[in-house]
Amino acid sequence: MGGTNVFLRNASGPSVANGDGFLRIMTNSRLPGERFTPEETINVVEQWFSQPNIQLIPPSNDHWPLFREMIIEGQAQGPLVTDAQTAALVVEFGGVLHTVDRDFARFPKLRWKNPLTVAFFDHSSASCARS
Repeated sequence: MGGTNVFLRNASGPSVANGDGFLRIMTNSRLPGERFTPEETINVVEQWFSQPNIQLIPPSNDHWPLFREMIIEGQAQGPLVTDAQTAALVVEFGGVLHTVDRDFARFPKLRWKNPLTVAFFDHSSASCARS
């Protein structure tokens, strides 16, 4: 999940759906580069959540069927199960995932955007749109 941040756009503005990927990556001593302590990464995530336009979005009661569907349709196993859960949460709330991780292309209902490009792919309509 190396370049993935999940943001959902809704009526109140962008919302952070999860910070666990950031915590997992930035505290992983097996990865190259400088790593943060758990306390440092928690402080960063808490700074995100303290912003007035950011809110934590928990899964609804409809999450499990959608998560199951993402696992099956995306043939997600092992680490990709976490991607399936992220995809399900974004689809559940009608969001667009901003990520450089191409593994998310495996989830047909997911709308996602590579923030390093201008266009995003909308799997639900099988079209490429300009943002």
